[in-house]
Amino acid sequence: MLGFAYGYSGGPGMWWYDTVTRAMTPQMIQEWLCDYFEFVEFAVNPDAQRTGVGAKIHAAILDGLGNRTAALSVEGTNQSALRFYRKHGWTPILEDFRGFGPPYMIMGKILRKP
Repeated sequence: MLGFAYGYSGGPGMWWYDTVTRAMTPQMIQEWLCDYFEFVEFAVNPDAQRTGVGAKIHAAILDGLGNRTAALSVEGTNQSALRFYRKHGWTPILEDFRGFGPPYMIMGKILRKP
């Protein structure tokens, strides 16, 4: 296996949404989590990293979604993941989120304009 990605449409009553929204303003929730795809897991085999496989998997899971935005959490110290996400259009929403352990960055990506 070269890699995989996993996610689903999130919303109120789901653990990640309920945990993250405690640290957000109502405006942030409306902007980022009103109609979002939760990008839950993403991994690429170390032997396949920096070959374009990750970019293809990333594009494939997000392509054609009906959601307006996507959101994810990534450990704030994972510089290679942060570089990847920024390169692929993800924006920091919460930069030092501590709702589930070590500091995480919550990031969002606009998939389609409202």
